[in-house]
Amino acid sequence: MSRKGLRAAVAVAATGAAVAAAGVAGAADSVTIYAVEPSPNVFCFSKTPGECAGDVELTIQTGDTVTWDFDTNPGWPHNAAPPYAPAPGSSPPNPAWDSYAPNFQNGGKQTYTFGDPGVYYFVCRAHPTMKGTITVEGEPVETPTPTPTPTPTPTPTPTATPTATVVIPAPTATGDDHTETPAPGKASIKDTVAPRLQRATLKRRSGGVRVGFWLSEPATVKLSVRRKGSRTVLARTTVQSPAGTRAVILRDKRLAKRGTYTVSFSYVDAMGNRGKAVTKTAKLGRAR
Repeated sequence: MSRKGLRAAVAVAATGAAVAAAGVAGAADSVTIYAVEPSPNVFCFSKTPGECAGDVELTIQTGDTVTWDFDTNPGWPHNAAPPYAPAPGSSPPNPAWDSYAPNFQNGGKQTYTFGDPGVYYFVCRAHPTMKGTITVEGEPVETPTPTPTPTPTPTPTPTATPTATVVIPAPTATGDDHTETPAPGKASIKDTVAPRLQRATLKRRSGGVRVGFWLSEPATVKLSVRRKGSRTVLARTTVQSPAGTRAVILRDKRLAKRGTYTVSFSYVDAMGNRGKAVTKTAKLGRAR
């Protein structure tokens, strides 16, 4: 090949490589983050379905889209949003992300395209253990408005509670119609109705006690058990409970003794509406 022909071939090859490189650099990508419940009442976000490996950390380019997939943990209210103030939502501050407040959704997907470089913090505002950090690199680009794609879910219907040792009398209740609400602190808030806890039960179980109750809407429930007249808490737990009937088993060897026990409930929904505290005392016999 002549020297002139060789120079022309090298120039064509270099041009082709530059075009290919530009195509790769300018291509938008999509990353999926999954909602996971590896064990009952334990939640996390994960880059791999079914696994929890600490807080999610991602590095993407401007123009890339992040999808939060809630279909992997349907039946629980989730969203992905910046943390509540005064915690930072982004660094440097990004008004679009810092004011982002998607509704909670039971299943479905939520997407957000990041157009500005920076560090973005996200959390499920119903489950604080679900959180992570997204580092965005590159030059600013224009992005579309994020739109969630929720999966429709039926209104929860209370189910009959089996006969139990202790029952708190209550009128017939119907499920509330505000299981999905906007984030607290926003002007669009309409939900001011506190959740209701009814039909509480306390029954003996081997190694502990079974605590049952019914909720009018999803809520964070804290419950504890102690012997009557004592301030010492023998067992306690916090659960993210859906609407309807729920049962939790508290285990402690001290609960195996015969005696009179008191169970206390406190509960609050995702909007911060706190229900009326419930306390019930019951005499329990030998464990079965």
